[in-house]
Parts: sequence; C-alpha cells; structure tokens
Amino acid sequence: MPPSSSQITLTAVNIEGLCFAIERKRVPKSSLIKCGGEAIGPFLELVHYNSSLDVPVKLSFESQVLSTLYEHLLSSSQSWMSNDEACAFLRTSDELSPDHLSWTKFGIAAQRAAAKAGFPSKAAAQLVGALGEMYSNIYAHSFSNHTGLVAFRSFPSRFEFVALDSGIGLLESLRMNTEFSRLDDHSTALQTALTEGNSRFGIQTGHGYGFRPIFVGLANLNGDLRFRSGNFALTMNGQQRALPTATI
Repeated sequence: MPPSSSQITLTAVNIEGLCFAIERKRVPKSSLIKCGGEAIGPFLELVHYNSSLDVPVKLSFESQVLSTLYEHLLSSSQSWMSNDEACAFLRTSDELSPDHLSWTKFGIAAQRAAAKAGFPSKAAAQLVGALGEMYSNIYAHSFSNHTGLVAFRSFPSRFEFVALDSGIGLLESLRMNTEFSRLDDHSTALQTALTEGNSRFGIQTGHGYGFRPIFVGLANLNGDLRFRSGNFALTMNGQQRALPTATI
C-alpha cells in the first residue's frame, strides 16, 4: 500500500505545525511529505527534527538544490557545496574546538556568495562573522559538538544562514549556573540568552556577547531572525530588531 502524502511550503510556520502534528502522532509513520519552496532555514529545521525521530517521515523536495542538499545530509557528508557555490553546509566535529581551516574555507565561500547576491563587502563580512560566532558557540555550549551544522544559501539580494545542533539547549545551558537556576521554560531562556552579557558562565563575566555580531551585521539590512530552542522560537523581523519587539 503506497504511503499517504501531503504538500507543504517551506516556511517556519508550516514546519512548526508539521512538527507538532508528527509529535502528536497525527501524521502516519508511512507518510510522504512533499515540500515546496527554497528557504534553507525551515528546510534544515525540518530535516534536523525528522532525523531525531525513531521512525522519520519520508521527505521529498521540489527544489533541485534542496533535494541534492538533502541527499548529502543523509549520506553524512562532512561538507558540501552546490555547483554554483550559492549553497553549502559544514558539519562540526567531536573535537573540543572548531576546525579553523575548514571554517576559513567555508567562511570565504559564504562571504563570496553574499557578495554575489549583491551585499556590500562590509555587510557580507559582518553576516559571515555572525555565522562564525554561531559555529563557535556550538563547540562552546552545546555539549554535543558532533551534531552541529552551519549552512548558507544566497539568492539575488538575499542571503540566508543557519546554525543548528542537537545539544542540551539554552534552558539547560543557562541553568548550569546558579544565577539562572530559576529559569523554567525555553521562552524565558531564549530571551535571557539573547540579552548581552548572559551565558552559562554567569552575568557580566565577559561571555554572553555571541549574538552581538548578528545584530550588528543586520543593523542596516531588512533581515529576519529566528532563534529556536526546545519548544519555543523567538523571531525578529525588519530593521527594528530588539527583544522588546520580538515575537515568541
């Protein structure tokens, strides 16, 4: 009997709905999910979530780039780049610190892709600097280095980047320090972690400034930010990016 199938477009809202439906067993295990769209953020969020399931659902992608990217992710490739150099990913490793040579090559490619998309060289460098900070954060905070991945995709006038891992999450990371021991949900943890000077090392200890490059890099750009940990996500859109205006 062929699997039942459904069609979705790759957006954050659609992926959230699908993941909740899978979690609540409203999607049959034999289902085939056909995904339209080109966005790499929701694509990677879905693929990463699906890989954590005991019985993953079957996924197919209309986009040739995303379909090829998916094949390389399933093959456990350490890195991959599309022929036009507009899309690539780099996995982290189980080493204690980042592989600086691999990152340098990846970062140069990402900066070149952002510049090709039309971003000024300074803005391209800031965006890649933000991605590099996220890459380092996986090693510093996830306690599960080998599960991490960074990726980018460029389009005309648009550059998208993602960092993800299956680590302990922001809530457990912050709660390792007694200063944050009273945190009890991922929503508050997200807002706390995005406040400058806060990290599992404590308040105002010289740590907790890793997200600053993202906000600096996007200061004059019409960008969208999405941070997810546990069962909550925090989003900021447009040029006004500040925690008081964020959507939880």
